[in-house]
Amino acid sequence: MGADLFSLLELYNRVMLVGPTDVGKSTFARDLVKFWLEKGYRPCAVDLDVGQSDIGPVGTLGAVLVENSNFTLFSELEPVVLEFFGYLAPSFDLISYVWCLKKLASGLKKFDKVVIDTTGWVAGYDAFSLKLVKAEIFGVDVVVLIGEGIFKWERAFSSVGFDVLKVLPSKFVVPKDRKRRRVNRYAATESFFKNKPLVKMRLSEHGLWIRSAKDLKYSLLGGFDREFNTVAVGWIMEHQVDEIVVKLHILKKVKPSLLRIGQKVTL
Repeated sequence: MGADLFSLLELYNRVMLVGPTDVGKSTFARDLVKFWLEKGYRPCAVDLDVGQSDIGPVGTLGAVLVENSNFTLFSELEPVVLEFFGYLAPSFDLISYVWCLKKLASGLKKFDKVVIDTTGWVAGYDAFSLKLVKAEIFGVDVVVLIGEGIFKWERAFSSVGFDVLKVLPSKFVVPKDRKRRRVNRYAATESFFKNKPLVKMRLSEHGLWIRSAKDLKYSLLGGFDREFNTVAVGWIMEHQVDEIVVKLHILKKVKPSLLRIGQKVTL
């Protein structure tokens, strides 16, 4: 993406990237925050793509504060905000996904420059509606539409007050099929939890937010306190009746009051 475009985006504080998969949204976000950093800002990057998350494990929505340019991927940086959703696509539970958006947005008010990378779900009425909701929740100043297939959305976004820029996809992105995405998702999950401690937990000692309690092995797990703040995220390695063994990433040193069991991540 050209420096002229980034110079234009310096005029805005909240930038939202919208486009299908494999158009270069993550690369755009990374290059933009590095540009902002060179201009003296302390930029924040937000990743809302729960299926191919670059910030935190899959099934989460997260944000990182970028304080130096010595990184290649956002996954190398420690999240400053992380919200557990538990599923690999917003459509699994739209109500909870929007709830997570609002929780995440409330933690970003102190940042002066924010770029928001959205999911690649752009087909159909629900996908469009969700993008409008995201723009409103995050107080977006400008929407960057990447890919000619969604340029038709310009009129709707601009009609309700958002500035809109249209950008062609990156020529350097290599498209990934479903199998490759599944492999990448598993590898990213394995990498995130690789050195995390194994913790035994009894399900009967917690409130449960769960679709089914059968065979929880390899399911994503989120722990919440009484204010519904995400205090831990995990990946279940073993499940026997009432007991689970979890690779657990602790965000806050408090015992979770409520456990949410999400989708399995396997090969």
